Amino acid sequence: MDPNACLMQLLDAIEDRNWNQAEELANALLDWLNKSGFPPKTLGSVRLGTFWHRTVAQFICQAAIARVRNARKRMRRKRGA
Repeated sequence: MDPNACLMQLLDAIEDRNWNQAEELANALLDWLNKSGFPPKTLGSVRLGTFWHRTVAQFICQAAIARVRNARKRMRRKRGA
């Protein structure tokens, strides 16, 4: 896996409101990080270190998953109304 590419694709999927792809990419990146894969470069320089970039990437993934859930709830409510 290329975690940098995955992170960029995740952000693009959120921007495009492609919730299925966003969820899949967020879970894939979290799985990669949980298996001790190296993190993508996130905010700030590489000199901030692996712990920093891993933490920011995990936060982005969790926020993306929450965004997907909220979007799906809104869609279900619209269909039910």
